[in-house]
Amino acid sequence: MSLALGTGVQDEKAYPSHAIWKTDSRCHASVVRTAQSRLDRLDERLHRNRGGHRFPGRRGIRLGGVARLKLLLDTHIWLWVLQNPKQLRKRLLQELRDEANELWLSPISTWEALTLNFKGRIRLHGDLKEWLARATAGTHEAPLTHEIALVARQLPLHQDPADRILAGTAQVLDLTLVTADKRLLGLGTIRTMTNR
Repeated sequence: MSLALGTGVQDEKAYPSHAIWKTDSRCHASVVRTAQSRLDRLDERLHRNRGGHRFPGRRGIRLGGVARLKLLLDTHIWLWVLQNPKQLRKRLLQELRDEANELWLSPISTWEALTLNFKGRIRLHGDLKEWLARATAGTHEAPLTHEIALVARQLPLHQDPADRILAGTAQVLDLTLVTADKRLLGLGTIRTMTNR
């Protein structure tokens, strides 16, 4: 069955017994319009480019303010900022606190932090939803796209999927990866900032 929403005529003819077609036609039209408008708004938000980063096919377009540096935080750097800033070198801490710089997080870092909490390797205090809202405040959420997945798979890098996603995100979105992981330093086209 096709997952794409269109006019619905082809889908109705192909799958006449599906439950969606048994509803009142006015209701169905409303569902299609609502779903399409949600997709349009999502598409508009994705292409608004609030962070000013480059998307394929949209080179040269810059929206929003000019950031001095766009820093993608590796999971351990993000957790150190939140729980143990003494782990961070003075120079790096200054860059992270500099309001001219943008701080970016990948959803893969959220997944890693929640997984570490589940395994008992770190402790996240309070309700996880509230913790996440506080922990991500003031950061930009890096999208996880098909292009990032492809680049991540093609990188000459060890097999840790989270590290691959972070490196791929930095490359595709033209971000500087902030890390203390020696395995992520010196990857050629990916800019890095180390905690040294």
